[in-house]
Amino acid sequence: MTDLKRLYNTDRVRAAAKRTLPAVLFDYVDGDAEDGRTRRANRDAFGRWNLRQQVPTSAGVNADLSVEVVGRTLDLPIIVAPCGMAALMHPDGPIGANRAAHAKGTLAVLSTVAGTKPGDLAAVVDDPGWFQLYAPKGREQAEELIGEAADHRFGGLVITTDTAVLGRRERDMAHGVIMPMNLTAPVAAKLAVEFLSKPGWVARTVSHQLRQRRATQSGAKGMSPFDMAASPVTWDDIAWIRELWDGPLLIKGLVDPEDARRARDAGAEAVVVSNHGGRQLDGAPASLDALVDVVDAVGGDIDVIVDGGIRRGTDVLKALSLGACAVQIGRPWLFGLAVGGQAGVEHVLSLFKRELINALTLLDVTAVRDLDRSNVLPAPTPA
Repeated sequence: MTDLKRLYNTDRVRAAAKRTLPAVLFDYVDGDAEDGRTRRANRDAFGRWNLRQQVPTSAGVNADLSVEVVGRTLDLPIIVAPCGMAALMHPDGPIGANRAAHAKGTLAVLSTVAGTKPGDLAAVVDDPGWFQLYAPKGREQAEELIGEAADHRFGGLVITTDTAVLGRRERDMAHGVIMPMNLTAPVAAKLAVEFLSKPGWVARTVSHQLRQRRATQSGAKGMSPFDMAASPVTWDDIAWIRELWDGPLLIKGLVDPEDARRARDAGAEAVVVSNHGGRQLDGAPASLDALVDVVDAVGGDIDVIVDGGIRRGTDVLKALSLGACAVQIGRPWLFGLAVGGQAGVEHVLSLFKRELINALTLLDVTAVRDLDRSNVLPAPTPA
């Protein structure tokens, strides 16, 4: 059992997950497309901004971390992003992630390919959060999933736009894994060796999967994580979805301001500036670099969320200062789930919260809603 107290930053959580998970699963979460330039750029972008430290005007700050996102107040400006394979990280899976998010005053987004079906999540939680749609089989499948999300009280629909083809994720290829999964005998044998190298993971996963099969609701929609495939989305599809879906619509996977304007004009309540964690187009702009232009284009009209490379509370503050209303995290919460289930996700969110409060004190800012571009400065360029 991992001692979460010893995991005092997200890098240590990642290292613990690497010791816990079979290599194929760790590499799926940790991997990127091709040469990994965009993934590294996501992290490097935060280093191009400094925070404007000022002498605190009081001995301590009772920090207010609340934000409003598409009409909903969150006590923490960090949303648990939609991620595939989440059910394989730990038996708590997306249900545990949802409960962890709510315990920390925020929300979680369920991916179509997380491994838990919308109805199964909604049956055991009070607030299922948002649903992220993949529909590789086209509009008929999309309509079924949208109806499922509406029937089960999901409060927002997230449309991912950057998966017209799947990125070339070479760490997955090294394991013989190409989505949608074609489990040939050589690949199965290789994966079996990897799984058996982590007997603790095998024991808890097999036991849980057997229990889940007995408990799963009949008729629930959804896709297996192994059904993951390209899910093309056009502007015509978004217009069609807007007609079907009455609640908040969020368009994810944008890094171009013109696309953000089109999303706004198509009726979206928010956009998520994202390059899929560097897992799709290698060489795409870093999310933080794209954020400023997107905020300038649509920030006065709709909400702007950002993800990609966020590992510290100070990263969150830089993103909020540059105009994001909230951020999403992906890999950190998945690694937390792997090492500690629901408690591990809560631990990751608590790490961010403590870092946020600490940094806000040193910025002399009492509420994250008060952050703006005056709170950041371009970092000096090395000579």
